[in-house]
Amino acid sequence: MKHGADHVTLGRSLRPRGPIHLDLSTRQAPEATVITVTGELDVLTARRLTPQLDDLVRRKKGDAVIDLSRAEFIDSFGLTVLLNTQRRLARQGRSLTVICGEGPVRRAMEFARLLDPLGVVPSLAEYRQRRTGV
Repeated sequence: MKHGADHVTLGRSLRPRGPIHLDLSTRQAPEATVITVTGELDVLTARRLTPQLDDLVRRKKGDAVIDLSRAEFIDSFGLTVLLNTQRRLARQGRSLTVICGEGPVRRAMEFARLLDPLGVVPSLAEYRQRRTGV
């Protein structure tokens, strides 16, 4: 194993450089509540998303869409938060869809075999198309 300045760990190769950040926005679309995540969803930031997800599950009606198209990184903690939300919604007869295009976030979901359980689609247009069957 190589040590020193040239050694890059797997974690460093996946996590974007610079300060850790997370921005969230929520909007009500006709078919679902959409929460857009920008930045990193991990053990350090997921606690900021959890209250919005709790509100979505407890107080909102209809399905939920988590838009990760602007997310740069997700770790196992972030994936667990999404999976727990999906399970809670399923118990209510509701669904969770995750929007995520190609990149490191999608690769993490593929590696964890969560594409199907989280209903991952590449875009909001694809979600709408699948939802309406058109």
